[in-house]
Parts: sequence; structure tokens; C-alpha cells
Amino acid sequence: MSVKENIGAKFGVYKSGDLFLTRRSRRLRRTGDLKGLTLGRFYIIAPENACSGEVNVNEWKEVWQYGSDEVELKDKPWLQDGVAPQCPIRGLTETNRAYIEDQINVSQGFLESHLIKYYGWIFKIPTKAKGYVTPRK
Repeated sequence: MSVKENIGAKFGVYKSGDLFLTRRSRRLRRTGDLKGLTLGRFYIIAPENACSGEVNVNEWKEVWQYGSDEVELKDKPWLQDGVAPQCPIRGLTETNRAYIEDQINVSQGFLESHLIKYYGWIFKIPTKAKGYVTPRK
């Protein structure tokens, strides 16, 4: 089985031929030799050790890193992700990051800013706004 077939079987390649991955793990890793495979959207939610990872945005149609804003909340550590303090993933710019505090009525705190159950807000981001999650067809 080729790398392309193996990844398709593991993650699901949709009719359009795009591959959609959601990564929530301790470390971002390269996905291997993906030449000839169109990568779709990459949603990275409160990544641990984000500064040690790297993403080539040119390999994806869209990439977003979601989490707390380590710069704006520098003096408010009780609102930051206490499990995995956030930092930018190499290869991403501010235009690829959406922060919790940009959203209204979202729980923030040592655990709340990290746990996936508090990230429903990403599906409520308006179309064309920073961090909008494009629905699959």
C-alpha cells in the first residue's frame, strides 16, 4: 500500500480528493511523503509544544491554530492555557491564528483554555472571519 493509500485509509480521502486532518496531540509531526496528494484544511487546537512544531502552509488550502493569546494575556496567566502554554507554530503567522479572547462568552482559564470541550466556539465563527471552520460538503 502506498503512503497516499495508507493515509487515505487512515484519515479518509473525500470525493474531491482532499485530505482533511484535525490534529490534537502532544507534538506536530510531518505527515511524510505526500507528493501528489491535495491537502485540505488543518485545524490545530490548543497544541502542546507548539513552538517545536512546524507547518508548511503552502501544502494546505487552509491552516488555523486555535488557543489562548500568550502575548495579550501575558499579565493574566490565570486566563491562559495552563496545560500547554500557547506559542506560535513555526511557519504560521498571526493571520493563521484565532484566539479564545477574540470570541464572546467563552470560558477561559488554566484548564478551560486547553480542554477540547471548551472549543465549540470555533464552529460559531462567522463566515470570512479569522478562524472560520469551513464545513465539509
